[in-house]
Amino acid sequence: MPHSTGSTPLSSKLSLCVLALLMGLGYASFHVLPIVDPPHALGHVAASCVLYLLFLLAAWLSRDLESGTLVVGLVLCGIAFRLLLLPLDPSMSDDLYRYIWDGKMQAIGMNPYSLAPKAPYLAIWRDPHIHPLINHEYLRTLYPPVSEALFWVAYKLHPNGYLGLKVLLLGAELSTLSLLAVWLRRQGWPMGRLLWYAWCPLPILELMLDGHLDGFGPPLLLATLLAAKARRPWLTGVLYALGLLVKPLGLFVGPLLLWQFRWRGFLKLAIAAACTIVMVNAPYLEASKMLVEQILHYSQHWYFNGPLFIVLEQWFVTSVTRPMLALSVFLFAWFVPFLRGLTFEQRFLLPLTMYMLTTPTLYPWYIVWIAPWLVLSPRPWLFWLVGAILLAHTVQHTFVTTGKWAITTPVFALEFLPLLLLMLWAAWSHFRRHRGAWIWVTR
Repeated sequence: MPHSTGSTPLSSKLSLCVLALLMGLGYASFHVLPIVDPPHALGHVAASCVLYLLFLLAAWLSRDLESGTLVVGLVLCGIAFRLLLLPLDPSMSDDLYRYIWDGKMQAIGMNPYSLAPKAPYLAIWRDPHIHPLINHEYLRTLYPPVSEALFWVAYKLHPNGYLGLKVLLLGAELSTLSLLAVWLRRQGWPMGRLLWYAWCPLPILELMLDGHLDGFGPPLLLATLLAAKARRPWLTGVLYALGLLVKPLGLFVGPLLLWQFRWRGFLKLAIAAACTIVMVNAPYLEASKMLVEQILHYSQHWYFNGPLFIVLEQWFVTSVTRPMLALSVFLFAWFVPFLRGLTFEQRFLLPLTMYMLTTPTLYPWYIVWIAPWLVLSPRPWLFWLVGAILLAHTVQHTFVTTGKWAITTPVFALEFLPLLLLMLWAAWSHFRRHRGAWIWVTR
């Protein structure tokens, strides 16, 4: 997406208001989808794609939009889109029911890592509404401690229901938008860019409809990077650790934090992070071994829609492919600081994107972690990835019709082939601009 070049014409402002109305109607359609299209997998994907096309048009029209009453009103529309979906049942994922169960276990004094939901000892606590919807009930939970603490708070807010967690996710989304606004103001970028996250269908659908915990990650990640940019190692360490304990995806930006602070500052960061991890893990320490076992089990046996993994698996057995890809991400993260022509924001985007493309399992809600970079480092390939990943939900239709949980080849190609071409084009453009810089993004 281009940088600001001038004031936004009145026609563009009026068009944005019309688009806000159309997108509001689009999100309202999810209230009737279960009636019109009972399996509502294809209906969900079709509505998502239409919404994303409207979002792209809005992103183009708002590229020069400066701060003012209109921006505030349009951002409030983005919040209204989220509120429209908040009371709806999850449609494309059942992860939310596991979150509710884990919160319930903590509310009754159980360690959520101790037993699987199917354990006979827990039979008395099962209910006919939540328990039958839990996925993989024979497995212990694998969510890190900060996530588990949030599940407990959500259960206290709304026992045996999902509204508590969705309210917390809404708070996380407001935090993400606030941090992005701070970032835009400090950089002097147009505040209209805030719509590039506020109106993006991916976080709205994956968080407010299906209730995925990944929404807690972006505000912690953004806060970590703002603290790192301000050279505050102790605060950075605390925020970094909390983000890791939502999901350990932030591991791959560790080398960049070392580069940012150098050894002395990074030592302070590491001490703060280690103390935070110990303190947060303390209530769950008794069964922490089970958490490690479950994470290893998941990483070794699950895969879905991971582009490089699926390709490489044709030549390497799974036991070799997975550690090889993980090692490649770490090595890449160490290499990024030496690339020329990168902004601060781009340096942190690269290893996160590398992880997304190499992980064996890539569900749409994973991309929520890098969706804020639509605002911080907008690139055509990123806009494609954030939109095309919604096509992965067609797996629900494939499963219903064929019994196979797998992405069809045409959908897989549509997701990732244009992405590859856009990345190669970006790399070539940057290479021509910065001779000798091996890089896949442009400034």
